Amino acid sequence: MQHFLATTIVRFMTIRRTLFTLILIVSCFSNAHASLISRDLAHSGDGLLTYDSQSGLEWLDLTQSTGLTLVSIAHETAAGGRYEGFQLANLETVKALFLDAGWTGNYGEATDTANVVAAYSLVTMLGMTANFGSEAEGAQIAIGRVSDVLAGPGTTTSIHVDYDYSRPARATAYYSLAPWTSESGSQAIGAFLYRQAAVVPEPTTVSLLAAGLMLLIWRSRTVGTRA
Repeated sequence: MQHFLATTIVRFMTIRRTLFTLILIVSCFSNAHASLISRDLAHSGDGLLTYDSQSGLEWLDLTQSTGLTLVSIAHETAAGGRYEGFQLANLETVKALFLDAGWTGNYGEATDTANVVAAYSLVTMLGMTANFGSEAEGAQIAIGRVSDVLAGPGTTTSIHVDYDYSRPARATAYYSLAPWTSESGSQAIGAFLYRQAAVVPEPTTVSLLAAGLMLLIWRSRTVGTRA
């Protein structure tokens, strides 16, 4: 009788641990699924792409297009060009990226503390194009052009996201209506270029559950054999 009770307790503890592990696996998968993920472009470890798992788009680091005019960027998106396969994003596509990164505020408002995490994520993932000051008093900034023309004929719009090191840290994002023509460029401004990411098979929740159940059955049989 004591042997039976001991065996039952061991089996129960094994099942409980396995179920707990399975829940953690599914939970981690669900949480990671909605994040921005760094990917490589040319070689392992370069981290020049940011994959948005919500939209399925890959974004090129802004630092890879600073100092160039929109005319030259458009030329390089053609077959055989430096940006072959990428296209210049419009304002709404970039706003969707910001939303997927966790941005909850409006644009053009004063800096606040509500979007610090999203701003830091966007600046570090997309690439810092400008900064000033120090970590005590300063900011990291990512600036990229979009295809929309909002300030008049012959001009383009850029989107800024600032992560401010002030205490407490603050953040803001806004559109700039500065008259950047398609034939002007700046070392502090890149372009929001994206492409459809290649389909990479990922484990679904169902497959994770199935794997967990198989593990559960195997562990139960192992315990039973040892008993």
